[in-house]
Amino acid sequence: MKTIKGQSFYDQTGVFEQYVKHRAKPDNPNEVIETPIVQALIGEVKGKSCLDIGCGYGAMAEYLQEQQVASYLGIDPSGKMIAAARERVVQRNFRFELGQVEELAIEVEQYDIVISRLVFHYVADITSVFQSIFAGLRSDGIFIFSVEHAVMTALMDKAKAGSKKEGWKVGAYFEEGPRAHQWMGAAVTKYHKTIETYFAALRQSGFLVQDLREGRPDKQHFTSENEYTRRLELPRYLIFKAVKLKGSH
Repeated sequence: MKTIKGQSFYDQTGVFEQYVKHRAKPDNPNEVIETPIVQALIGEVKGKSCLDIGCGYGAMAEYLQEQQVASYLGIDPSGKMIAAARERVVQRNFRFELGQVEELAIEVEQYDIVISRLVFHYVADITSVFQSIFAGLRSDGIFIFSVEHAVMTALMDKAKAGSKKEGWKVGAYFEEGPRAHQWMGAAVTKYHKTIETYFAALRQSGFLVQDLREGRPDKQHFTSENEYTRRLELPRYLIFKAVKLKGSH
C-alpha cells in the first residue's frame, strides 16, 4: 500500500499528550459512547483481514488482536500515534504505517473489513475515498466508520473552545464545507457534511448501508449519571455499517 508521510494535527507540540489525557478521563465520550457501538457493529472477525484507517494509538488494534483477526494494517498520518500503536500492539501480522487517508492506494479485494473511526470529518472529498475502500474489500466485506455527528460539525466554528455545548442552536446545517475549530489547544479544520451526504457517498460508491447509529448513550457504560444525562442532549457521533455485496464491482 502506498503511503504518504507527513505531519498531522496530532504531531503538533502538546496536542498528542493532551489528547491521550483527554481519552483517559472518566466517561470520555469516545470510550463510553462511540467505542461500544463500533465494537457491536464489527461482530465476529476471527480469522479475517482488517484495514484500520486512522488507527490512532492502537486502541482498536488491541481490541481486534483480542478478537483474533488474521491480519491487520493500521494507517495514520501522525508519527506520534503510529509510534504509540507499535508499542501497544506487538504481534506478527499486525502492521502500522504512516499515511494520509486521501493518498491511500488500497489493494483490490484485499480486506474483509475496513474500519475508520473519527476520520472523515477531516476529509473534504469522501466519495473518492469510499470508492477506493469499496474496491479494496472482498465480496461481502464490511465497512464501518464513525464521524462527529453533523449537528456537531454544523456549528463547530461558532462554538467557544472548551464549552459544554449546552443550548446549541443548529444553523447553517445545509452549508457544507470547512469549519475552523479550536481543539486540544490548537487549530484544526474539519469538514461539515450532512447525514444525507454520507449516505449518498456510500450508495454512489456501491455500498449497501446496513446500519446507522447516532451515538445514543447507554447508561451501563457511564460512571456518572449526570454525565449520562448530559450526553442525552446532543447526538455526538454518526456511525455507519455498509457492505460490499457479492457480485458488486
